[in-house]
Amino acid sequence: MKKFVITISLVMVIGLLLGIFFYNQTPNQALPDIDPQPEEQSIDETPTQPEQIQGIYLNEQIGYSLQNDRLQITFDKGKNWITVPIEKDQLFAGEYNGNKQELIDHSYLLTENRTAFLYAEEPSWDSETIRILFTLDQGKTWMNSVVTEHYMGVRFRKVGFVDDQFGYHIRRADDVTRRFQCVLNI
Repeated sequence: MKKFVITISLVMVIGLLLGIFFYNQTPNQALPDIDPQPEEQSIDETPTQPEQIQGIYLNEQIGYSLQNDRLQITFDKGKNWITVPIEKDQLFAGEYNGNKQELIDHSYLLTENRTAFLYAEEPSWDSETIRILFTLDQGKTWMNSVVTEHYMGVRFRKVGFVDDQFGYHIRRADDVTRRFQCVLNI
């Protein structure tokens, strides 16, 4: 039995060596040349129209969209869209595992007079900075404020305003409500 196994092993090794030898002896086939020049568009073709933004409306006038991996808001039923200067991923940073096609409930405020988005920056794997980005003039100017630094793994987030100068945010179920002051009378 031992001789049989050795004989089969030798036949396999010889077969592999012959295969490698014959493979190296065959001539290489040249690949077809590819023209690096892009094809020119014919004059008859019509240019593509930008994709129509599909918004999520909070009322008849005001809405937002997360289309094309960016946050955009509208105050006129979608006739004009304003790009919010924030990365989409920052809106869902932390330990959020839900739907990323809509903003997290209560993590934003979108009204005619005040728009605010609560989000997290991740400077390192064990520490996040909770920030709020807000506007009082329907997106003409944006202000950014730090709410909490060195926070780990934000899960639940809620933002609200009591009046023109004081707001609050709640994070995680076991954390206390934090009040923060934003200079909103600019």
